[in-house]
Amino acid sequence: MSNGHLPSQSTKSVNINVWSDCSGINSEMFALQALSDSIREIIGANVQCNLYYTCDSDTKSIVFARQNHAPKHVGIDMKQRNFNTGEVWCTLCQRNLPLPKRGIDLYVGTYPCSPWSRRGTRAGWDHPSVDTFRIGVETIAYIQPAVWIIELGELPEKEAIDEVIAAIRGACSKAG
Repeated sequence: MSNGHLPSQSTKSVNINVWSDCSGINSEMFALQALSDSIREIIGANVQCNLYYTCDSDTKSIVFARQNHAPKHVGIDMKQRNFNTGEVWCTLCQRNLPLPKRGIDLYVGTYPCSPWSRRGTRAGWDHPSVDTFRIGVETIAYIQPAVWIIELGELPEKEAIDEVIAAIRGACSKAG
């Protein structure tokens, strides 16, 4: 609650601020539904979603997001985040906007699974698209959401989940 998340007592409605780094903008909607159900059960409030950001350069995904989820801001390249200046480029507003430092309730990231997928090269940490994962972890550390959910796909035997958790902890520790 001190970071601007859920109220301490029952209200008629709660606004949930969602940051999505998902292709297709679907996974966060499932995560939001589960979170909404829990909030409704715990404090008896209906949930209104404010989808602030999503990243996907696929035109069909952007159109789908605008038609079905009405995000407030859309980014098409995670590399357009500047954690030093605290800004992110919004393609809807056509300008840099401040990255929030508080008040994001749910972060969902479904990064390309190419580094670990059976369909890919399984190059792990050496795969070029692992940068997306690293930017996602930096985003988690920067915006400090109340809840975060990430999907990496299937990890091969040589890549332990402990390595992934260590990378997340390292980035979060670095950010304080």
